[in-house]
Amino acid sequence: MTRLLVLFALAAVVAVPFGRPAAAQPKPLKGYELYSWHDEKKGWQFVVMTGTNELKTEKQVKGAATIYTGSDKMLEGLNKLPKGVTVAWSHNIKGFEYPPEAELKSIREAAKAANIDLRVPEK
Repeated sequence: MTRLLVLFALAAVVAVPFGRPAAAQPKPLKGYELYSWHDEKKGWQFVVMTGTNELKTEKQVKGAATIYTGSDKMLEGLNKLPKGVTVAWSHNIKGFEYPPEAELKSIREAAKAANIDLRVPEK
């Protein structure tokens, strides 16, 4: 029972920042992390997580409370983040990848317009 209570509390702490208006959200010290992969049935999938020093596993990312299907939904999620925050988008998990260049370009432009510092390593 105690473990269950701790899990619910942890889930609430992780999920709460994404439910607040951007102005009300505190900026996390490590910024945010963005992950993406292509699902044959659902299309492009995106997850935004609070940044940490630990490397995330596939299970952690794909088990996130909020998974955005399509770049338009992911951009809605980015717009809820505090202005000026850094979002690191990299793929250290096998099978995770960036969308095609045209979509990547439009995501970069939208992030810039939303005052989000989106960091994507050069290929």
